[in-house]
Amino acid sequence: HVLPLTSSPDLQELIMPGRSESDLRWCVLVDGSSVSGKAFDSLCYFINGQNTEGRTNEVAVIHAYDKMMDLEKPIHLQSPRILQQYETNLIRARRNYDLKGPGRLKSQTFPLEYKTSEELVKVASLEYAESVGTSEHAPAVVAVILDCIAKSFQADYVFMGSFGVGGKRVGEMGSVTDYMLRLCNHTMVPSSLLLLLLMLAQVVVKHWRPVPKQGEGATFLVCLDGSPAANEGLEKVIFLARDGDKLVCVTVSRHKGPNDVAIIEKAQQFIQTSAMATKKKLSSQVIWLQQVDGEGTAAEHLIRASERFEADFLVFGSINTAHGAKNRESLIDLGSTALYCSRNSKCHAIIVKPPFPQQTS
Repeated sequence: HVLPLTSSPDLQELIMPGRSESDLRWCVLVDGSSVSGKAFDSLCYFINGQNTEGRTNEVAVIHAYDKMMDLEKPIHLQSPRILQQYETNLIRARRNYDLKGPGRLKSQTFPLEYKTSEELVKVASLEYAESVGTSEHAPAVVAVILDCIAKSFQADYVFMGSFGVGGKRVGEMGSVTDYMLRLCNHTMVPSSLLLLLLMLAQVVVKHWRPVPKQGEGATFLVCLDGSPAANEGLEKVIFLARDGDKLVCVTVSRHKGPNDVAIIEKAQQFIQTSAMATKKKLSSQVIWLQQVDGEGTAAEHLIRASERFEADFLVFGSINTAHGAKNRESLIDLGSTALYCSRNSKCHAIIVKPPFPQQTS
């Protein structure tokens, strides 16, 4: 999942010390709420399926807190108690992981202190978010989390609950989750020579939807539109999926044309080739849905399809650059379809963000 910018081992070590191309980094945002606990369970569900690959996986639990506000909360919601609880959970996760295969699992916690009274941070001024191309400002809590994900941990997968404890609602999500979906960009690791771009996937866990249990098959509904992010979403799902999981790939348009046929054929071929390469036994189908006038947008058709197929996870690319969405500054790095689906879907959402064109410092 790391784009190979150079074949020099020394230079790769300079860019990302101690990390090889096969290593994966997973992080989860927690605040003591039950839904952030489900986000942690969802992370464990996926990561346990990676042990047989023999790679090193690193897990980080990120908790941001205001020291003064923390003192006013019940003891079980104060930062030290939350981190203590998740350190215990990480021990259990490592034990379960070790039973699955030869891989290694590393873990750590990140307590991030911020002050609610601090001024809003201009996100576009941060070096890891320059490519968002916007002047939007974010609260201090969002800024410290973005900074940790991009610099301190350099995450490949970010798990979060749909909303936290006492947070403001934005549609069906909390304000911090809404900010993170739109502003958490691809990871950029600064060095004196290059910027290494990593594809980032965000997983939003909904409070009303159960997380699949170990041993149960999960159903993924993958939205395809021919964009690089959507194609990467399919690739990531095949990577995350385990034997017995079901893949339903959907493309939506008003009329089935050559482009839709090409998307379907390409997806079918990719699934078949990947399943043979990974030796995974997956159930899959690729379908076209007609967008009928008066029956809603493409996003609404996708949500109805996720309910029809009883999907556990709705997977989509963050933006379709082919349709000019990259120029919509107000949508930042999340297209209108992705934003609607992430906010309104009843199932958990996996959003894949593509790296921007390679830059040099």
